[in-house]
Amino acid sequence: MQQPVPGEASQGVPPDPVGSGLPVSFVVQEALSLCLASAIMVAGEEVEGGAIYLLDQSASHYDLVTWQGFSEGGLSFAQRYSVADERDHYLRLGIPFAVNCRRPHADYPVLLADHEETVTVLPITFRSSPLGSLDLLSRRGLSLASASVERLAPLLGRLTSLARHLRDHRFPLESHCPDVLDHADDLCFVLDLEGRILWSNRAVANRLRRSPEELLGLPMTELHPSRRRREAQRAIEEMVAGVRSTSHIPFLRPDGSLLCAEISATCGCWRGRQVLVAVARHLVECNEATARLRQRQDRLERTMDEQQKRLVEHLRLQNTMVGVSRLLIATGELETSIQQALHLFGQRLGADRAYLFQMSSRDGTYSNTHEWCAPEVSSRLASRQQLAPGDFPWWAERLRCDGRLCIPNVDILPAAASAEQRVLQELGIRSLVAIGITHGGRLRGFVGLDFCQTPTTIRHSLVSLLRLFADALGNALERAEGEQRIRESEKSLRGILADTDALICRFDAEGTLGFVNHAYASFFGHRPEEMVGTNFFSLVSERVRPQVRAAFQSLTPAHPAFVYEQEIRRHDGTLRLQRWTDRAFFSADGAPLHYQSVGIDITDLVHARHEAMESLAQVERALRNAVRALAKTQEIRDPYTAGHQLRVADLSVRIAHRLGMDEQEQSAVYYGALLHDLGKIHIPMDILSKPTRLSAAEYSLIQCHPASGVDILREIQLDESVELITLGHHERLDGSGYPQGLRGEEITRGARIVAVADVVDSMVSHRPYRAALPTADALAEISGHSGTKYDREVVAACLELFGSGNYRFPECLLEKGVDVADSLPPPPLPPRARAPLAPATSSSRPTTHTDHQQDRHT
Repeated sequence: MQQPVPGEASQGVPPDPVGSGLPVSFVVQEALSLCLASAIMVAGEEVEGGAIYLLDQSASHYDLVTWQGFSEGGLSFAQRYSVADERDHYLRLGIPFAVNCRRPHADYPVLLADHEETVTVLPITFRSSPLGSLDLLSRRGLSLASASVERLAPLLGRLTSLARHLRDHRFPLESHCPDVLDHADDLCFVLDLEGRILWSNRAVANRLRRSPEELLGLPMTELHPSRRRREAQRAIEEMVAGVRSTSHIPFLRPDGSLLCAEISATCGCWRGRQVLVAVARHLVECNEATARLRQRQDRLERTMDEQQKRLVEHLRLQNTMVGVSRLLIATGELETSIQQALHLFGQRLGADRAYLFQMSSRDGTYSNTHEWCAPEVSSRLASRQQLAPGDFPWWAERLRCDGRLCIPNVDILPAAASAEQRVLQELGIRSLVAIGITHGGRLRGFVGLDFCQTPTTIRHSLVSLLRLFADALGNALERAEGEQRIRESEKSLRGILADTDALICRFDAEGTLGFVNHAYASFFGHRPEEMVGTNFFSLVSERVRPQVRAAFQSLTPAHPAFVYEQEIRRHDGTLRLQRWTDRAFFSADGAPLHYQSVGIDITDLVHARHEAMESLAQVERALRNAVRALAKTQEIRDPYTAGHQLRVADLSVRIAHRLGMDEQEQSAVYYGALLHDLGKIHIPMDILSKPTRLSAAEYSLIQCHPASGVDILREIQLDESVELITLGHHERLDGSGYPQGLRGEEITRGARIVAVADVVDSMVSHRPYRAALPTADALAEISGHSGTKYDREVVAACLELFGSGNYRFPECLLEKGVDVADSLPPPPLPPRARAPLAPATSSSRPTTHTDHQQDRHT
């Protein structure tokens, strides 16, 4: 659609896009219309029209300022675009973009008159801020090439200046309107509708060698040869009418030379009048550009052909590798799979021979185990067995260091490979490539290709593909070795399971037995082969079968096993006791795969355990009798202290219980307290029953009784803790005790308990040299020395017993001749390895009256 002349009543005055207060139809409209017409000319033949949009003052939308080539419906639709549209995002980024008008959601649904398909949008920006856009319409569905966009860069700069003027009013426009095309390389004219020149750019003066003043007002036809002026006038008229857009009439220079050019023209508006904008492109330059373009196109086509050939070759090699991989991972015979893979690989790659060498792990020699040969190529399999690395050192070194060997031409091998060169020439091999096979971190062999006809270029793609083939072969061989080891392990394991005495069976989720060892089958009076395939739950009694089935079904991956004991009747009628371990095996998704039941006959073990327990009970009774005898020994010698050891033992074990000691520790305290005065058996009776004060020698003899008691206890090998209690029951926290003068934590806890109980019972008991004291006096004694001589916790526990616990010594323990065997708790565990005790020595410290009396009375 031809753009109307500005100011005509049919069009009216377009709105002011930036609120400048001046009608755009005057100076600004002329400049923008000329810029649009120039852009359409510079962009090329594919552009049929265009439009210029500018951002309004409120920056809320883009207004249509000037246009060309719009349809009637498109003109009414495209007056304005909001900044909320998607295109505003690209304008703010300053990125040119193309819009396909045939898409369902295109921004230009009815803009085009002649079925144009694409709108190329070029942003008009200043300092990263959008000012508007230049939209160019094309009918071929292709956006502008990058070269066309580059040619439009100066024009976009002028449009930026115009848009800035509309926004800021900083410079006049009329001086800049002709400069839009002034610096273009093409010849640019502005003609009135009669064909007279109103303006021309610098390129016209340079190329035609005429000044702008000379050309001003001159008819355009005067610039052409006289014989073609009529044709030029007709072309101008057709361009004004829109019938023609191009012409190929040469220009005539003043010197008579001709300038061949291609003239393109379009209508526009300039200085308030309708004009014809013409651009003449030098044909020589066009031809050169066309030639360069053709050369580029030829190179591109050749490159595309090469890339297509490479792609086809790559796809062919890829399909080959896929086929080879499928053969090697197949579950069939590995030897056959390797042979078929070599056949496929060698045939597809055009080789004459494909082969596999494997290295012996025993002597390190290489043997050709598999080979494929093309027709009319002889096999070398028989002659290439057990080759030592020393027979081809250069070859072996290359494989060991580089993992590959590429020989494009056997005739030009280095001197170091003379041995290999001679052998290869004898075999008729012209080129070859070999790739090492490694697994487990060691070289295990190599795979190779021979070319026997002519030397062949070893391409990188061929080496890469052969490396993939070698890796696949290595994985297949390693998998085969692993499967062989698994089979051997399974065979060995089955032999072990078959010969073991344990009852082992395995069955699936339905209960079908898949494995039964000899012990399991013979237990039920069958052979293993008779039981395999039968149902496991049929062997279970119907009475408990539902419970057994439910127990197996309750197993989960978190709790896959359970252990239980059960009596089972053998086929011969005897009852046997087994300990069964049932385990479930699950898949990755938690589904049960199979179950395993392992039973161990513990009937004899249980009988032996019962016998051992009876023997232990006899030992315990003997030990209790021995302890009873020892406890009565001192009472027989010293009737005045009868019951003292039992009362101390009773009070001590109650204190130990209140302190939270375990049963083993309480038992040791009881026995230590019961036997704490056992050593007095070595002290004469006249000293023990002396009613007056003891002499120093007599008191020293009294101090030896703890060590004497330990010597006796060692003979019956009681627990070490009992001995330490007997040895330390006269030790005091401040070091004033005997026989070793221990302090604080050096005294065992059991000895500290017995020390407190011993003092309390001694003071409340009757002695030949004094009457019994009140219980309050005994408790005051231990309370007054709490923390200095006696343990605070032990004293506190004892006071609680006599206070809130209302403890009293049992009456039976106050009577003479009472048999206390039944009141004794179980003895401690068997003795441990013990460190030697320090020898008993007499204390050299001075003793107080209280100490002397207490030592006598205990």
